[in-house]
Amino acid sequence: MVGLGCVVSWPLLPSRRGALMVQGTGACAFALHFALIGAPTASAACVLSLMQLTVALVVRDRVAKLALDGATLLALL
Repeated sequence: MVGLGCVVSWPLLPSRRGALMVQGTGACAFALHFALIGAPTASAACVLSLMQLTVALVVRDRVAKLALDGATLLALL
């Protein structure tokens, strides 16, 4: 329910930072959910999503963001 609540509520938030934090909470909830039901690939995809959200919140350099996002895309393959 936490993950679904995050998915539904983040577009209503006024700030980008708040929206990214709520998306991160949802990604954590879904990663845990998928791990508990025995879906490690889906759980790993959620963890990679959480990493991208963290990069979006913390890293300011555009080139570094692109490199880190590209690395997570390669990890998905």
